[in-house]
Amino acid sequence: MFALTVGGEIVEIINNLFNKKDFAPGAMLDSVASLGADKSVEVLENYLFNDLSEKNLKKNGSIVLGYSPGYCGWDLSGQKKLFEHLNP
Repeated sequence: MFALTVGGEIVEIINNLFNKKDFAPGAMLDSVASLGADKSVEVLENYLFNDLSEKNLKKNGSIVLGYSPGYCGWDLSGQKKLFEHLNP
């Protein structure tokens, strides 16, 4: 299990933009940050899948799948429990 974040600094910048009512740049930066996080997870998924395959640890039909709070019914409040479990 792993967690990936774009970090607090970018979130703070986005929040400041919205607080100043600079909605367009705030929304664009939020989108870019989200895409960056999603792409980073995709790269990590591929790396882990290939690593498991090379070490013959992958079972038939197994996959490495990124899944985040906010996806398909997993409430965003799940982030807190995830980070408590990982204890970064």
